[in-house]
Amino acid sequence: MMLFCFGFSVVYSSASTSFAQPSGISLSPDLKEVYIADSESSSIRALDLKTGGSRLLAGGDPVFADNLFRFGDHDGLGSEVLLQHPLGVLCGKDGQIYLADSYNHKIKKLDPASRRVSTIAGTGKAGFKDGVALTAQLSEPSGIVEAENGNPPFYNMPHFLH
Repeated sequence: MMLFCFGFSVVYSSASTSFAQPSGISLSPDLKEVYIADSESSSIRALDLKTGGSRLLAGGDPVFADNLFRFGDHDGLGSEVLLQHPLGVLCGKDGQIYLADSYNHKIKKLDPASRRVSTIAGTGKAGFKDGVALTAQLSEPSGIVEAENGNPPFYNMPHFLH
């Protein structure tokens, strides 16, 4: 089964779903999709649990999903976003998707409805420095957890520890 909806770049296709290196996974609040951090393609994808098809939410290459050379650090919308080796992904109680953009040393937030990505923690320079979110230094964050009250504290496990 294939569903193509052009203009908003929504393409679900179980025949063409592939991942370069799926690393993080989180279930959507409605239990209909799984959000996946595909680290080697530097993208965040949604997998439809009913059809098995996937669609690009942010980063990566919108035409050739297996392109491993489209990465960087740029916030924005959908495929204009550049990530670099995202490892962790968490769909929060607020419905937003939080991701550990590992090689950019940042935590970013993705709105699944608009596909807008914005940096919420980290300077982009590797380090271990506490501070207000955008002044804190992280070193290759790889996982994210959420507190019971819905505030997402960020778990910064250095890449070399796992």
